[in-house]
Amino acid sequence: WYDRQKQIFKYFDGMQLLAAMGPPGGGRAEISQRIQSKFNLLTFTNPSDEQVIGIFFSIIGTRLSEFDDDIKPLGQPLAETTVELFRSVAETFLPTPTRSHYLFNMRDISKVFQGVYKADKSFYDTGSYIKKLWAHECLRVFHDRLISEEDRDKFKQLLNDVSTKNLSSGWEDFCTDGEEPIFVDFISAHINVYEEVTDKVKLKQTLEFSLEEYNLGSGQASMDLVLFKEAISHVCKINRVLKQPRGNALLVGVGGSGRHSLTKLASQIAEFKVFQIEITKNYGLRQFREDLQRLYKDTGLSKEPTVFLFSDTEVIQETFLEDVNNILSSGEVPNLFAPDELQALLDAIRLEAKQDKRGETHEELVAYFYSRVVENLHVVLCMSPIGSAFRNNCRMYPALVNNTTINWFMPWPEDALVEVGARFLVEKDLPEEFKEPIVDVFRLAHTSVKSNAQMMFLELKRQYYVTPTNFLELAQGYCDLLDSKRKEIQDKAGKLRNGLTKLEEAKEGVEEMQAELEIKRQEVNHGTKACEELYRQVTLEQRNADEKQKTVEQEAVKIEKEKIECEAIARDAEADLEKVLPMLAEAEEALEKLDNAAIAEVKQYKKPPDLVIETLSAVMVILKENPAWNNIKKVLSDPNF
Repeated sequence: WYDRQKQIFKYFDGMQLLAAMGPPGGGRAEISQRIQSKFNLLTFTNPSDEQVIGIFFSIIGTRLSEFDDDIKPLGQPLAETTVELFRSVAETFLPTPTRSHYLFNMRDISKVFQGVYKADKSFYDTGSYIKKLWAHECLRVFHDRLISEEDRDKFKQLLNDVSTKNLSSGWEDFCTDGEEPIFVDFISAHINVYEEVTDKVKLKQTLEFSLEEYNLGSGQASMDLVLFKEAISHVCKINRVLKQPRGNALLVGVGGSGRHSLTKLASQIAEFKVFQIEITKNYGLRQFREDLQRLYKDTGLSKEPTVFLFSDTEVIQETFLEDVNNILSSGEVPNLFAPDELQALLDAIRLEAKQDKRGETHEELVAYFYSRVVENLHVVLCMSPIGSAFRNNCRMYPALVNNTTINWFMPWPEDALVEVGARFLVEKDLPEEFKEPIVDVFRLAHTSVKSNAQMMFLELKRQYYVTPTNFLELAQGYCDLLDSKRKEIQDKAGKLRNGLTKLEEAKEGVEEMQAELEIKRQEVNHGTKACEELYRQVTLEQRNADEKQKTVEQEAVKIEKEKIECEAIARDAEADLEKVLPMLAEAEEALEKLDNAAIAEVKQYKKPPDLVIETLSAVMVILKENPAWNNIKKVLSDPNF
């Protein structure tokens, strides 16, 4: 070996290299002659049909030997018919760019007999029942991967031809009421037996009950599924794969076809845990490997049956698909665990390995751990046929096709569109006579667009995909528009109702105001009359007041004159007073000197002097007595004077 870094030769001593390869094609590249020249080549030729029939007859014959005598001889015919059907399918349905998964190998034959092996001798008592089971398994292995109704009808014709030739039973014998047979192991309560479904109503009720249980489960987002006939069929097909040992499924369909939700429902029925990765902004290979470590610990350490649900939209890096391809092919992802982490896992299962009589060496414990992972892990891949990604993935990673059971989701039929559309209108308050025409419009719009898309592809070679998601968005958009318009109309009706209420209240208010106005008008009229009367009185009084004003003014002039005269008199009086005051003082002084003797002397006068008479007359006036002399003497004689 030449080391270009150090530019020296390296020699490996004591090492032998063992390699394996398949013929080119189906994702396998051609190995150059230069590399092949370094090996001793051993070519394994394909076994002949007789050898293949012998292998599978030994398998199925041993199983059928436990059944009734009517079933025991069917081992050889079933093996021959299966191999012949396999050859016919492989020659008829060749891989093309649009059918890159049309690759068939010996595993497909083994899958058919793996399904037939699930027959229980206690329930399968006739040869026709075993033949119907065989036809069902052939449908699941070969028919379900076909991408068109034309191919599927062609396969049914092949199945009819080989079964009529070798089993003396045709397609009509395998059908129930003109429909394909469906076998499940969960239809009978408390009995896990793989049997044909004869009561489709009971099957739908069972699935609805499981769906209700799933929605009631903690920590799970609820699913609102419409279980129409095709959806029920897909659930049964997925459940069949999950219940098989190392059962893995590849679900191919466009967006909205129900791959994820139907897988979750099938896992609920099988009582398997569903594991999905959560894509974040910085999600990369390291995070993916950490998720795989948790998945391997759940399945290999805890032995918890788990469905790894993985979608092509979650492929951030191509390495993701490489790891998934390794899981499908061998169950082992290289360098998934660090040596110390792997050793811790091996120590945890060492006791159980000993109980299962497994070896305790490192290699044996690793093999035991991965065998437990494979036993409990079921991979379900969800991919879309749109574009070239699916074709490239099938070519680059063969295990996606070789180690899975492929289920191709066909477009929803018209009755499915009607059921799904009707589900959207269940909770809508619409008259029943309106719902059916509306759903029919949904169906017609979807089917007409799909047919026009096919026409456009034929004429312009431009592919336009019409998916169930488009139909769901159409129905949901109608419901949203209906709700928004109803809300808008209700708001307008509410505003109109409020407006009418306000108008009615305004009318009542106007009527009340008119009544009050009438009362006020009467009061105003009465007040006006009172005001007029008052005005007349005021006018009359104003005249009187004017006349009195004139009189007062005249009196004022007169009073002014009298005032002037009084002031003159007052001045004269004051002048006289000033003259009299000395005399008053003298009189007061004389009065002070007056005594009883003087009074007695005055009383003796028969004719007093004039001044005495004048003085006493003034006293009498003050005392309001008669100023006559005789009366004066009488008053003077009063002891109290």
